[in-house]
Amino acid sequence: GSGAGGSGIGGGSTINTPPRVDLGADLTRRSGAYVSLLADVQDDQSPFSLTYHWEQVDGPAVSGLDDDDSELAGFTLPRIFKRDSGPQTVTLRLTVTDPGGLSASDEITITIEPESSAPYRERVQVGGPITQDTTWSGDKIYEAQDNISIPAGVKLTIEAGAVVRLADGKKLLVDGELVANGVMKDGEPIPIVFTNIPGSLDLDWDGIEVRSGGHADLLLVVIEKALTGLYMNGGGVTMGNVLFQNNIVGFDTGVTKKQVSMAYNTFYQNFEGVDVYMTGTSVIHHNLFKGNDYAFFELSGSDQPFDVHDNNFVDNGHVITAREINDFYLPGQARLYNNWWGTTDMTAIERLITDAYDDPRLMDISPTPASAYIPTAWAGIPAGFQWYNDLP
Repeated sequence: GSGAGGSGIGGGSTINTPPRVDLGADLTRRSGAYVSLLADVQDDQSPFSLTYHWEQVDGPAVSGLDDDDSELAGFTLPRIFKRDSGPQTVTLRLTVTDPGGLSASDEITITIEPESSAPYRERVQVGGPITQDTTWSGDKIYEAQDNISIPAGVKLTIEAGAVVRLADGKKLLVDGELVANGVMKDGEPIPIVFTNIPGSLDLDWDGIEVRSGGHADLLLVVIEKALTGLYMNGGGVTMGNVLFQNNIVGFDTGVTKKQVSMAYNTFYQNFEGVDVYMTGTSVIHHNLFKGNDYAFFELSGSDQPFDVHDNNFVDNGHVITAREINDFYLPGQARLYNNWWGTTDMTAIERLITDAYDDPRLMDISPTPASAYIPTAWAGIPAGFQWYNDLP
């Protein structure tokens, strides 16, 4: 304004009023981002004779904020990491003063989204045979440009939180023992992640292959972006709370019949969730199949009745495909009960079953009552887990 008591037109007087300042709504920006703020400032008396003062009043220090005499300010947010803290906030204030000494202020709070700590973990280059019992640390990323092999008599232990990344066409070969056990901490999973090294394709590494004489013990593990996530090629597998996501094939039991007991795993957005060829009294229960093109690409027959129960099938293109009618040669051989199919309409359920269901005697399928609806996730790793954001 022109100052209190200044002359007005026609001999009157003008009463000076303070400026009006508006920094707009609070913001959310990523860690380390550059932020530019433009204030909306109005003054009825002296809009071109105002002074401006920017200051930070709360939160971790920003960098590059200067006290330019302008309604525009730019600065860089501090870097905040998930492993250190959750989201943090900074608050800035702009004070605008007119020539008469009247001032007004406004504040804005910016929430900083923490960035993953993963890019700043130590990267360890691995590959080739592991010649002695070895432990890989949970705070590192292990990257292989070649196959990793665990020979017979050798044990590889991987700690919770570790990330193992393999290059295009490479795999982890298990002839000895692989122990990869994640943990739960404060109700949140800290898994071990097997994934790819980003390249020309997203589905480019070959997965984990457990060969004759080998054994894999997998608990709270993510296997993603592989051609075949886990291939049981003559070896043994113990697994629970494993998340298979975004693979061509999640879990393949190979071409020979095996007794399979599989429970409490999640198959999410794979082309094929499971390709299984069973014998004996096999059982598949309490698994979540969500968003796969095929939940079971081939649920192949056994010489004895086997059970598939208490699984949750959600938004899959097909649930069961069996390529040969003689995969099921005993009436009621495949006993599917107490599963949730997303519906209790048997006609709709039958549309999720192809080929072998041409002979309805071969599968004993019953819809799940709505009261027995199975949760969309079991205790463990949520579908869609992103290690670069969600690992502590």
